Amino acid sequence: MHRVGPGGKFRKIAAVEVEPDHRLLLTYDDGEVRRFDCKATILAAGTTEFTAPLAAVDFFQKVRVERGNLVWPNGFDLHGNDVYHASVQA
Repeated sequence: MHRVGPGGKFRKIAAVEVEPDHRLLLTYDDGEVRRFDCKATILAAGTTEFTAPLAAVDFFQKVRVERGNLVWPNGFDLHGNDVYHASVQA
């Protein structure tokens, strides 16, 4: 179950920019900008068949936003709310 964001609403990512060292700069649909460190969260938690490809920079950079969530070509996705709670204000 996904945690609800501030104000009791689900947070939707509107745009993503890849930064060095497996970080993402996220712009949410309300204009808030946050930074998500994938290396410190997803990759540090251990690898699975879905997360292992993220370690490769070329693959990591293929992230896109789909329906407010982060998605990679192998089907791995992160819900906008979950990423919001694991990120910091930029």
